[in-house]
This record gives sequence, C-alpha cells and structure tokens, in this order.
Amino acid sequence: MHARGVRDLYVPSDRSDDWILDDRLTNEILNVFGDQQVLPAYERMLAATPERDADPAGIESLPGGLQTWETDVTEDDQYWDPFREDYADMPRDPQELLNWYRQHLSSPDDWYLFHTIGRYLSTDVMPSDLRAASLRALGLIPGVDVAGSTGSVTTLRMSAALSEGNEFGDLLVSELDIDTSTGRIVGSREIYPHRSTKLLPRGMPWVSWKVDVSIVEVAPAP
Repeated sequence: MHARGVRDLYVPSDRSDDWILDDRLTNEILNVFGDQQVLPAYERMLAATPERDADPAGIESLPGGLQTWETDVTEDDQYWDPFREDYADMPRDPQELLNWYRQHLSSPDDWYLFHTIGRYLSTDVMPSDLRAASLRALGLIPGVDVAGSTGSVTTLRMSAALSEGNEFGDLLVSELDIDTSTGRIVGSREIYPHRSTKLLPRGMPWVSWKVDVSIVEVAPAP
C-alpha cells in the first residue's frame, strides 16, 4: 500500500523557544499493490484505532527543538537542531567539519553521518556558511556519489550493505535531493533495490520525504 502523510514543524525565530510539531493530518492512500483486501483491512484497523493514522491531539511542543517522547535519553535523533550552541566554533572547512561530525555524533559510521547530517540540514536552521560547508562535507563521505541532476536539484546517493538474510534484501540505497540554487535539502528517500516485489513494485522507494520551507507569522497551539 502506498500512502502519503504530512507533518509540519514550526521553528521559532528564537530557537530556544518551543518548536511545534503538528502530526494531525490523516494519511492519504495513493495506491494498493498486490492483494486489494489490504485496503479494507487497513480501513477496519483505523476505525478501531484511529490514532494509528493520525492523532487528533497529535500536536506537541518541543522545548528548544527537543523531541520529548524519550525524555530519559538524549541521542542525536532526539533533536532537530542539536549543535546550536556550537555553530560559531564548528569548522567551515568541509573536511575538518566532517571530522568534527565524526567526533560529535553518536556514531562515526559513514551511512549514519550521511543520514543524520542530511536530517539536520533539512530543518534549514544552520547559518548559511555552515550549511554550505555541511553540504560539501556530505560529498566527502566515502561511498557518496551524485545520482543525477534535474534542473537546480542534485541528488546525492549512498549505498549500504545489509546483513545476509535480511527481509529487505542485501542493499539499502539512501538519497538526498539538494536544491543547489538555495542550498536546501528538498527531499530524501530510502530504497531497497533487491527486496521482494510482493509489497511494492520494483524501483519504488520504501519511504520518501519532500521538504517544503515557508515563513508564517503564527504557529498552531498545542
């Protein structure tokens, strides 16, 4: 089943204030592949547990950008903007900056660096010179190459081998779309090119994101 969801992140001008994460919109079913009984089964599940699709109360404050659902743990992926206090001291040379990320993220693994730096860039809150250096640092990660370009958007790709016997096959391909006219991440996706086609057609991403950035005067209240 192919579905589309929308999540809105509101970033305050003062980054230390509460950020707002709005996840109230319901998913839109775009297509059903294989057994068509999947859709009525999905609809019955949502009728019984609607929070599995969207939570009517699914809007929360994130103090300073901290995702609060795991308050006892402070891992990299709990933050949208984890190095705010370090921006002034972070290197602007791309190779030195990549080394800095290796030292300060919770894992120096190349795929983890690609995924995590891309995630932080997608919020578009880094100073412009640091964002530019971070984009160049992505290109220095071993195994990252240019998958292609369409207009002003260039796609970086990185592949990672999976363990033998994995149900998704033996390869994970991650891609980041960069609008070179603005220096912004505008999309990303994860593809398992060797997985079974029983669930999704060959070539369709397992998951993908499109990133839009706009300025608003007011955020919804939790």
